[in-house]
Amino acid sequence: MDRGLAPWVVGLLVVASVAAPAAGAGAPTGPFGVAQEEFDPDDVTLSAAIDEDGSAAWSFKYRMELTTDNETAAFKELRDDIDANRSAYVDRFRTRIASTVTSAENATGRNMSVANVSVRAFQQRSAEFADSYGFVEYTFEWDGFAATDGERVVAGDALEGFYLNNETSMQFSWPDGYAATDVDPVADEETATSVRWTGPADFGTGQPRLVLEPAPTTTEPSEPTETTTAAASSGESGVVLPALVGAVVAVLVVGAAGWLYLRREDDGAGGAAEPTDAGGGGGGAGDEATGVEESAGEAAATAGAASETEPPEELLSNEERVERFLREQGGRAKQQDVVEAMGWTEAKTSQVVKEMRENDDLESFRIGRENVLKLPDADVSEE
Repeated sequence: MDRGLAPWVVGLLVVASVAAPAAGAGAPTGPFGVAQEEFDPDDVTLSAAIDEDGSAAWSFKYRMELTTDNETAAFKELRDDIDANRSAYVDRFRTRIASTVTSAENATGRNMSVANVSVRAFQQRSAEFADSYGFVEYTFEWDGFAATDGERVVAGDALEGFYLNNETSMQFSWPDGYAATDVDPVADEETATSVRWTGPADFGTGQPRLVLEPAPTTTEPSEPTETTTAAASSGESGVVLPALVGAVVAVLVVGAAGWLYLRREDDGAGGAAEPTDAGGGGGGAGDEATGVEESAGEAAATAGAASETEPPEELLSNEERVERFLREQGGRAKQQDVVEAMGWTEAKTSQVVKEMRENDDLESFRIGRENVLKLPDADVSEE
């Protein structure tokens, strides 16, 4: 984690304000000079609308429930002060955000800049209840926030090691036509065009991470080829794979079941080949068998090379990484072993395990104090 981003962690949780008249000389202030008696938000929402060019439109929205006359009056005074001294609020905020962006630029080696900083304060009454809320919202554009590689967009490295307290949430959203192929850590909320993490959350190395790629599009069925025939045998024939260079992860997700099935079948065939050769007659029978094996191997490589080569780990989702690890361990392992093997925090591992259990991709049980994870098709009766 780049500790140069520490101002981000502290600063975004308090409104960047000039001294408010009603605060008084002795009023306690936050690290951004905020008179906390003036505006102590109940929750903070950090939102980044990520564009395909890597820029992001950011919003920091601070909300406070106004339950008393004093709170309402204090917020009105803050709102009036923002209206009267808008440029001072904007300049102060711009200075601090620019410093944060510079730190992120140095950490990532990517050109970045800040533009179009603005601030507003407004009051809003709930449509369902009689509650009234005060909001202070800062917005700005962060150019270079995400990295791009062709049509692929990778966001989050500028915030590596970021911390969300229990009053703060952060949302990444993206345009229609894109799909998230990797979200790390697992989001608390996810839609077709957004993910949201809710604090408390302490992002580790390489987190947060969001990978966006062009979404698969439905096309007319094409003539079968060796590749499409092999994919159809996996039981995924109803899914049309996108003809997109960048959609590598989407292809792996669709073909994962077939890849695992073919791998098991190949392992079984390989185990039966040797006895057949040993039981053959004399003369050139062994050479002929070898030739058959080689021909069969070439055909298998042509029909489904994925069954012979494991995909790189960085192209696997978190769930696929856990499944691969468990299969390597014979179908089950202690959850703590997964933590150590993946280098994840226990919180992240628990989130991934929870999602897999909900999708019936994983089972768990306890042995003493240990939580044991098991693939549904693994046999544990022998031990």
